[in-house]
Amino acid sequence: IAHRRESDSKLSVIENYGVRVEKLSYPFELYSLVNKERVSRIHCFYSSVLTNFLELDDDVIGNSYIIGPEFINSKFREFVSSVYSNYQSQKHPRLELFSIRDDE
Repeated sequence: IAHRRESDSKLSVIENYGVRVEKLSYPFELYSLVNKERVSRIHCFYSSVLTNFLELDDDVIGNSYIIGPEFINSKFREFVSSVYSNYQSQKHPRLELFSIRDDE
């Protein structure tokens, strides 16, 4: 499920890999209430949905994929860096961080 403000051009890149992308008209935090389905795992790059769900549901597991600053719009690099720093400082037992680099 894509972030509701994600660009269609970026989502089409993901779809080109055969991944079905679903868009919601509401915040993902409401997904379980609207669809009567429990969320068990969240994968994202950086988003408040990750920490929100870890606080809302004791069974949710979160994975964040840390992308290098060279892949982030320069206007948002400082903000994204602060989000990743926040994730790392929390040391949350149900949050795992993965570094994604071109040389791996």
